[in-house]
Amino acid sequence: MSVLWSEEEDHILIEKYGSLPNKELMLLFNGRTVKSLIKRATKLGLVRKHKTPEERQAVLRDTHKTCPKCEENKPKEEFYKNKSKPDGLDFICKSCSQVKKAEYYLTKRDDILKRGQIYYNTNREDTLQRQRNYYWNHRERIRERCKVYTKANSSIMRVYSARRRAMLLNAIPSWVKGDEFEEFLISEIYDLRRLRSETSGVVYHVDHVIPLRGTARHMNVVCGLHDIRNLQLLPDKENFSKNSYVWPDMWDYSTYTKATFNDLLNN
Repeated sequence: MSVLWSEEEDHILIEKYGSLPNKELMLLFNGRTVKSLIKRATKLGLVRKHKTPEERQAVLRDTHKTCPKCEENKPKEEFYKNKSKPDGLDFICKSCSQVKKAEYYLTKRDDILKRGQIYYNTNREDTLQRQRNYYWNHRERIRERCKVYTKANSSIMRVYSARRRAMLLNAIPSWVKGDEFEEFLISEIYDLRRLRSETSGVVYHVDHVIPLRGTARHMNVVCGLHDIRNLQLLPDKENFSKNSYVWPDMWDYSTYTKATFNDLLNN
């Protein structure tokens, strides 16, 4: 059963029908379809006048645009680009678009997360490669953002640094602590990193072959040691692309259960 049109809706339709396309009009009438809008406009005798080429050019030259959602006249910079629209811009402003996306996400959150996980599992390598490519193509801009974030969130970064130091201290084996020769070897690899970076022009990192954090993800079965035998020099690009949960010749733990790991530890 169709819902009757109110006088207020008729007034809005008469005022806006000639100036807004159907998709923008629908935002002003919750629950109304394009078909019902056209049918009501025909009944009211409304005719949409098509813009002349001169009028279209005037729209393109205009520096402002009215958002039909919030009804505010805003600069065109406040609208996302959309090549499918006559003026090359989305029909609602960025603020309204973000609110609309947030509302959609809240209502469809579980479905969105599920689809995202399925896509990631199916296209994991391609996704990781795109992320690496994006980082190296926008490296300087990302670094600048990181500097701004670090400066604005110094307390969070101090917590992260303290956690990293604690992780490093816990990863130093007993045969390294207090052993001058072992500590000398570790300091030498850091000096070698600096020297190689300066002479080659490529930034090198000291990397842990077996990562310091748990390699079996949530099970935290294996953690690498901060020991010369577990350290290697890697170019920064290779180190950033290196997965921090695996090491060379690591067993396939994807089929293991927590009980399986407990049995391995007990035996």
